[in-house]
Amino acid sequence: QLMHAGAIASNDRKAFLFPAQSGSGKSTTTCTLFEEGYHYLGDDYILVDTDRNIVYKLYGTTKMEWDNLESRFPHLLSATINSQVRPNQKGILYLGAQNSSIISNTIHAVIVPILGSSDSGFSRSTVPNSIMAVAPTTLHHLPHHRNESYKKIKKLLSKTPNFIWRLPKDKKHIIQQFHTFQNESI
Repeated sequence: QLMHAGAIASNDRKAFLFPAQSGSGKSTTTCTLFEEGYHYLGDDYILVDTDRNIVYKLYGTTKMEWDNLESRFPHLLSATINSQVRPNQKGILYLGAQNSSIISNTIHAVIVPILGSSDSGFSRSTVPNSIMAVAPTTLHHLPHHRNESYKKIKKLLSKTPNFIWRLPKDKKHIIQQFHTFQNESI
């Protein structure tokens, strides 16, 4: 099942999905964790086997607003593949060449990132809340079989732990909170 989400994996091959609409912190989260040494499986689109709970690397790219890219990830500017369209489109970064041997991982949690909250941290979420984070954009971009895709997404989210992550503003705290979450919550 094609899904609009980001995904990273730890060295012990636990994968974490970050489904969210544009502007929610999905790319910032996946790129920050990639820099910390997590394996980058994708952003924007990933491929998920909803029967076996496995996520596959698909494109290895991420899209990011240029100002976010310049302020938070200036050293990744060289990975952009579309700098000629700046500033009319988001920057597209190809991160797929790094850790290319990691192509699939078992999904251990679905985490919906939220930017702009005054208090940061993780909390349990409901399946309907996670569906609202992934289904609208995923289903909008699919030309066919939307009802079948919705059922597959719901199936995956129903058997996977779901969380909301109110993101801290700086990368250091994103990393700290994710390490704590990974070590204590799952």
